Amino acid sequence: MRSNNILVTHDFEPMVGDFDLARWQPDVDQGVETRAIGTFGYLAPEYAQSGHITEKADVYSFGVVLMELVSGRMAVDVSRPGGQQCLTEWALPLLDECAIDELVDPRLGNCYSQHEACCMLYAASLCIRREPHARPRMPQVFHILEGNSVLEQKLNFDTLM
Repeated sequence: MRSNNILVTHDFEPMVGDFDLARWQPDVDQGVETRAIGTFGYLAPEYAQSGHITEKADVYSFGVVLMELVSGRMAVDVSRPGGQQCLTEWALPLLDECAIDELVDPRLGNCYSQHEACCMLYAASLCIRREPHARPRMPQVFHILEGNSVLEQKLNFDTLM
């Protein structure tokens, strides 16, 4: 999943248009092996390294999309300085510090719901964890995005809420 695959209907309802990540292609050199197909920046680390796909790889990709939405940054932007080119590498330390103001797109000014931004950032922080077993399942992510989860249990986002 990547942001380019999310379409919006005339009623502003989102639709997922394609699942590039789940596509497999035979590796010609090995004959029986498979290799990962996808867009760098959205690939879960374990998928990029081994080619093993699980639902947790899609959870990771969804977390990257959430980070794009909140930050206004692309998953990969080579025009940025080193350490900031990959969105997740830039965001993870800021998420650990709960640096909400640095994570939210500055072009928004104060014209956004801090509670909703915190919910999105909390969900993203769980989705982009390096270890697949540490990532939530999508129903849990949905629960967080609806604002039905206590954010303060894991992160100190309560200072903004």
